Amino acid sequence: MLMHTLKLRSVAAAAGLVGALTGCVDMTGPRLDASPVQPTTSSFREAFLGFQGYQFANLGGGDYTRLASIYMQQMAGTGRQWLTLDAPFLNDEGQFGSWNSFYTNGGLIDIRKARQLAAAAGDRKYVGVTQVWEALVMSYVADFWGDAPYRQANRPGEPGALDPQRQIYGDLQVLLDSAITNLGQPGVASDAWDLVYGGDAAQWRRAARSLKARLFLRTANVDASALAAALTNAQQGILTQADNFTTYQSTTAGEENTWFQFRRGRGTDILAGAFLVNLLRTRNDPRLTQYFANAGTTGAVAGAT
Repeated sequence: MLMHTLKLRSVAAAAGLVGALTGCVDMTGPRLDASPVQPTTSSFREAFLGFQGYQFANLGGGDYTRLASIYMQQMAGTGRQWLTLDAPFLNDEGQFGSWNSFYTNGGLIDIRKARQLAAAAGDRKYVGVTQVWEALVMSYVADFWGDAPYRQANRPGEPGALDPQRQIYGDLQVLLDSAITNLGQPGVASDAWDLVYGGDAAQWRRAARSLKARLFLRTANVDASALAAALTNAQQGILTQADNFTTYQSTTAGEENTWFQFRRGRGTDILAGAFLVNLLRTRNDPRLTQYFANAGTTGAVAGAT
């Protein structure tokens, strides 16, 4: 009889607990249907913050930057795969990585998504900011690969045709003109979500002008008017250190500059290139000590005389 009573009490208690739970918790509501680690919606500031962080890592020290410095003889590959890559020819086109870091996963797709959200929120200033970011990211693509997908990039079901490098530069000039206009329109006055300029539209306009000047210099050898246009935009661009476009980094492990992290973890794989070091020495150039530490401290100069 005691056992029977205990069983009844246990069943009743369990039923009461279930009743209490179902009475105050929606077991089929949106909080359980949506994964907190895989959000399907976001504000334009959240989307903006996301692609910023990814591009800081991508443009601030990815394989692309290291390979370019080796091919320009600024650095020298001295260890592991970097020793093999330090050759007078591109021995593996795949070593420039995939398109993903420029088009997906914080690239062009996410930049344009943030722009759509900003436009929907009526914030034209942030529309302009994302346009500057797109021009910056896609200028790297054109610089590295030459002809590349752009006008048809990221259209569902389409691979995207290769656009001529010069055409991409021209399209980016038009995009930057639109950005400069939008940056003069209403938007958030200051914003901690903007990790570069804190939402300062004037600084973003100056960055856009400097980027336009850089793109004009890319075509100066085939366009006689490009040099004058580059000078005009440069004079309206970044002229002081306070306006420098710098990435956000911290001293927290994993948040430092990507190049710094590579040097710390694989410091003997890439060292100062002999060509550049000897050139700076010959010219008695003061930038030598700004670019490189002395041999025997943080790394020897590869092949230097």
